[in-house]
Amino acid sequence: MDHENVKLLSEKLQQKGLLKTSSVSELLSASVCNPDNMACMYRICAKCCYNEVEVSQPQTEETVVWSQWVRKPVTEEQRTFMNFVKETQNGTSSEMLELFNRKLDGLAKHHFNWLHQAKECRALKDSLKDDEIVVHVDFAENFGCKLNREVQAFHFGGNRRQATVHSCVAYSSDGVQSFATISGSLRHDERAVWAHLEPVIKDVLDNRNPRPTTLHVMSDGPVTQYRNKKNFYLLSTIPFLSGFKQVT
Repeated sequence: MDHENVKLLSEKLQQKGLLKTSSVSELLSASVCNPDNMACMYRICAKCCYNEVEVSQPQTEETVVWSQWVRKPVTEEQRTFMNFVKETQNGTSSEMLELFNRKLDGLAKHHFNWLHQAKECRALKDSLKDDEIVVHVDFAENFGCKLNREVQAFHFGGNRRQATVHSCVAYSSDGVQSFATISGSLRHDERAVWAHLEPVIKDVLDNRNPRPTTLHVMSDGPVTQYRNKKNFYLLSTIPFLSGFKQVT
């Protein structure tokens, strides 16, 4: 969401002639000494920590309108939950530029971490030993099941069943193999993750020679699916029961 909000602001600023480009990567690089330096991107570098993006023309005080994604509380039937909405905001050009610089500073750390993680992931996949396997996993969107011939009530009603698809790519020193598991259960929690992963792990172990002993698991999912203490417990248990000696 933060990246999309910065993108919306940069596009509006470029449209108003205040920025030469709307590319977030180029704007981040232009505001720091070195985009590959952690101190610069964490905004603690003594030379560039106060740098801001250079504008192409003087700021005017005309009223401008821009869009931002925000979280707002929504109440339905005495229950309150947070919802994401695209909100229209307004202010002067200088206020919009101030908001942009503040959000760009906050995004710099995330951008550096993302690039560093992608670089390390690629380095790991390119240097795998014969006894190592990397599995990169993620849930796809739920799929609606459709019949070749449907009655009208089924087609337009709420009777259509859904299915969960969990995608996985296994990397080894020999190459890459893709997997997809499908289930009628719509659960996406940590136990569902391992229900989908177990047949993949079994296939990898049964069809690799030499037999893998080290498993690396990569994901970029939300805390409800992958990044939580229950999943870390299962990660430290299930692969070892399957025969792996090391897990990361």
